[in-house]
Amino acid sequence: MREELVQFGIGRAPTALADCYLRDHCNPTIVALWLALIACFILPSSPASGSEHSAKASRPLENWERYFGGPKRETNFAVASFPDGGSISVGYTRSNKNGDADILLLRLDSAGTLIWKKTYGGARRDMATSVAILPDGGFVTAAISQSGKNSQGDALIMRHNKSGNLVWQKMFGGPKYDIPYAIKVSAKGRIIVAGYTKSTASGEADGWVFCLDGKGKTLWERTIGTKGRDWLRALTIRPDGTIIAAGGTKANKDAPTYSWAIQLDQTGKLIWNKSYRSFENVTRALIQLDNGQLAIAGWKHEKGSITGRDIWVAKLDAAGNLIWEKRLGGSGDDHTEALIALPDGHIALAGGTTKNLAVITVRTAWMLRLNERGKLIWRRSFEGKSDQLYGLSVRPDGNLVAAGASWRKNKGTDAWVLTLDQLGRRGRSSNKSHTRRSSKTTIQ
Repeated sequence: MREELVQFGIGRAPTALADCYLRDHCNPTIVALWLALIACFILPSSPASGSEHSAKASRPLENWERYFGGPKRETNFAVASFPDGGSISVGYTRSNKNGDADILLLRLDSAGTLIWKKTYGGARRDMATSVAILPDGGFVTAAISQSGKNSQGDALIMRHNKSGNLVWQKMFGGPKYDIPYAIKVSAKGRIIVAGYTKSTASGEADGWVFCLDGKGKTLWERTIGTKGRDWLRALTIRPDGTIIAAGGTKANKDAPTYSWAIQLDQTGKLIWNKSYRSFENVTRALIQLDNGQLAIAGWKHEKGSITGRDIWVAKLDAAGNLIWEKRLGGSGDDHTEALIALPDGHIALAGGTTKNLAVITVRTAWMLRLNERGKLIWRRSFEGKSDQLYGLSVRPDGNLVAAGASWRKNKGTDAWVLTLDQLGRRGRSSNKSHTRRSSKTTIQ
């Protein structure tokens, strides 16, 4: 299978440059009149095929970004959209006094206003990794908890109603590490969780999938793996109820790490099991496409490479067979954390690039858009001292909401949420006019 490498650097979105020129060199009244006149003639026509403007038009968003932080560190690991245009982001906070870290839940409305925030935790480290919306307007959250008795780390699953009230919480796991990375809800309301287990593994760690009913009762549980280390990081559910999960597999300590995907039926029975053996590649995100095909993304590292990891994305057929794969990257360490399908059949990826510069480490958040053949349509980087995107979701209007972490000067982080249109732009205002910390909410 032929693979392509696309090199890219981190830079400003071209729209910011245009906004800057208009502001500094043109009379605003004249510009407004000309734009109105041009719109009368141009807007009804169809955009040129193949350009980034061929994406479906989306309503302009308010240019909002929100930062939530206390005296220490806060991070969002996942985000999901509600039908009303609002969102729920989940992660952790270290500004509470309970333990090393507590679970952090942030509910925002469509304008980015905080409706409520909730924290949960015990004496040790607890952090949320994934969230999914329920048909009744509530949501379920998967979290790692080290606050249980006699455990290195358990899977904590919580259900909240649409008002944000806790309905139930259940702990799953044994005496060793049992980590949930992904959670989804089926059309029948069943809750599917994927991750890895060491407590019941046949090797160092096994991929772990379990199914719960709406009340948190276990319907079935499945572990699968080699004699080495295996884990599942991402999850999707097909319309027929079958389950696709993906992650990484390492057969033994001397073996390379390969991307890995499985399909299970509604009862947890294995249908197929595939690994994708480019040297050192791991899946961290997975989506189902409208035609039944799949897209997976993560990172890839070539033997002998001096540039670090590159973004890796691949398309699979319905049986998990590789159709194409792409490698994209620059001089830093690039990694994908989130992947979504867009209304026009394209896909969007989000993540970060890490560069070690002398005595400091710089992290730059980015987003990419690829067409159905894997061609790069656009790339966007987000200016800041050091930022990272972990979660991505499509809003009801087709626009996007992203979540992650933004580093502060005092070496802490704020939980970060922002909205973007389908071209990766933050909204009507230019990036330059945005004051990064003007919309921070302090949480304790």
